[in-house]
Amino acid sequence: MTLELSYQYQNNVQVGGDEFDSITGLVTNKEVGIWYENKTQTQTIDIEVKKEPYFEATNVTGDLYPDEGGMLYVIYKNIGEEPAKDATVRVSAADPFSTTDDQAYLGTLNPGESAVAAFEIGCR
Repeated sequence: MTLELSYQYQNNVQVGGDEFDSITGLVTNKEVGIWYENKTQTQTIDIEVKKEPYFEATNVTGDLYPDEGGMLYVIYKNIGEEPAKDATVRVSAADPFSTTDDQAYLGTLNPGESAVAAFEIGCR
């Protein structure tokens, strides 16, 4: 990643005065000069992205009937760069659908491999 930085910094300071009080040790009629400069820099930052499995639902099929429900089949494909070990998928059913088995075990899927998850879905 390339990071463009633009900032201002204090480049120089000059402090002066023309009267010194020997009793207090203070300089009176002080003059302070502060100079700033603008700076632009480009920094390169290395970012390592961890390889991992990544899933895509490639096909969904099923026959669901009112007041009966049915089976829902989802094909999941590992489109990531690493194997998925002990992969489990879950379905969330919302009214009017329900399920008593909302998880399906896919096992280990290497990159490019697919597996089918089957869910029994109720429908009122």
